[in-house]
Amino acid sequence: MNLNNNKQQKIKKSEKIIQREIKAFLNKNHFSIDVVTLGIYGQKGMSDLVGCAPDGRFVSIEVKAKGGKLTRLQERWLQDKQKRNAIAFVAYGVDDVKSILKHYGYTFDEENEWLIKKVPT
Repeated sequence: MNLNNNKQQKIKKSEKIIQREIKAFLNKNHFSIDVVTLGIYGQKGMSDLVGCAPDGRFVSIEVKAKGGKLTRLQERWLQDKQKRNAIAFVAYGVDDVKSILKHYGYTFDEENEWLIKKVPT
């Protein structure tokens, strides 16, 4: 039994690491995604990752570590964007992103994780 593997599996990924993984996956797949910081342009409740899908649709993703919960402001932000036909959701990792984007009609090559096409929804 490899103790290092077991130890690594028990370590909880931080939201920052998950954000980087999701951003890298999406940008590799022709999405244009940026990390939001609260500085001058951010506002309370705004999602961690925002940008555009390959077809120009607005994307807003709130990233949470395992067990993380949305605040009321974050819930309102996502609901507002969903009402405006944006792709807006909470994700706990890349697998969540792939699954949710399939719901929006994006399909991926599972082996290489490349965007294959956007089918009409």
